[in-house]
Amino acid sequence: MLIKLAAYGLLEAIAHPGCETDCDRRTGLIGAAKFTSRRALKRKASDPAAATAHLDAFVNRAAVLEPTEAEIALAAELEEAAAMSGGSLDVGESQLCAIAISRGWPTILTGDKRAVIAAEQLIGPIELMGRLNERIACLEQAFVLITERLGVSSTRAVVIAQPAVDTALSICFQFTNPAVAADFYPHGLRSYIEDLRKAAPTVLLPGLMLRLVQ
Repeated sequence: MLIKLAAYGLLEAIAHPGCETDCDRRTGLIGAAKFTSRRALKRKASDPAAATAHLDAFVNRAAVLEPTEAEIALAAELEEAAAMSGGSLDVGESQLCAIAISRGWPTILTGDKRAVIAAEQLIGPIELMGRLNERIACLEQAFVLITERLGVSSTRAVVIAQPAVDTALSICFQFTNPAVAADFYPHGLRSYIEDLRKAAPTVLLPGLMLRLVQ
């Protein structure tokens, strides 16, 4: 998620979701993510220098999260349980889940649909995962918010300029169509969200738009 939004230059477009005005809450990210994201942007972004500068500016304002030993242990337990259930939960997502569980962070935003499904599969086996009910949001929900804030035309221009960043988003915004209708809206976003909801009805954030769960 961090890499894709940085490549698009849209990290600030998701700030304070659901707030009428800027609140005192900050977006958090795992400390190691800023280093792995910088490396990935060199490969993924069409303008790595601009994307990296955008990422750095965002990180400077974000809350950098370093997991405690207890949270690292919980994350490892989640990864093992996910693997035993046939799912896939990477280190970054498992640590975000562990931190959100232990610190009560309101919403997890991830671009990895496999992680959302894996979290759903852990609701029964791991009792603490119940704390994440309706608290995990996906990339498409973030883009519903971005489209609402920036407008369809502006958002589409950003996405289709870099079709390799995310194939699903490029399809939703019809990157192969040189002239969409004046009333075009990326309805494909809803389709992707609802498809994911079928696989993760318990943990996926309700509705279509990214917001903070109070």
